[in-house]
Amino acid sequence: MTSHPAGLLRALPLALLLLAGSALGGSIFLNGVNIDGAGPVEIDRAKVRIDANGDVHLTAPGYQVERPPTGPGEGSRVIGGPRPTRARYWLATELSTEARAGYDVDVHINGELAFRIREGDPQLSEEITRRLRAGRNTVRFEARKVGRTLPNRGSATPFLRVHLGEGVERSDRIVLERPELTFTVTGSDRDHRTRELVLEAK
Repeated sequence: MTSHPAGLLRALPLALLLLAGSALGGSIFLNGVNIDGAGPVEIDRAKVRIDANGDVHLTAPGYQVERPPTGPGEGSRVIGGPRPTRARYWLATELSTEARAGYDVDVHINGELAFRIREGDPQLSEEITRRLRAGRNTVRFEARKVGRTLPNRGSATPFLRVHLGEGVERSDRIVLERPELTFTVTGSDRDHRTRELVLEAK
């Protein structure tokens, strides 16, 4: 069977995936529930897998399927979806002033790569509200040691901190009023590091 890049499949409208499933003789499943005959719908940020039988499996948190007692077929409909947050959320980095920790850090939010922070990058402040949903969100940090840590002037150890939390825009700067999560690497660290945390968004 021909393989399909996951990123390409995620970008396809569900209506096209329904047609693809029919052409392959397979069925469409949303969060494990058959939705054959549900008709065209729009689903945000779905992960897509096509199995060896040609069935298309969609995983999309927050979505449910309402269907008649007779099972799959006409009358099934997709309901729900991730609830938007009421507050605004931001990601901001904090760096030591005279030297760097020697790490690249990838930040994944709800399973998607959101940021690649490279050793040597300036401080970063970016809004992440659209990447979150109200309630539980997973944030995965993957840090890779990429260079030799240069000594810092003074006694402080070089560091990189990545903060996520509620924030507001004030004049020309972003203020994180309540940092919810913080991930830190320092110049004294030597190995790759991975950590997954949970952000409860309002």
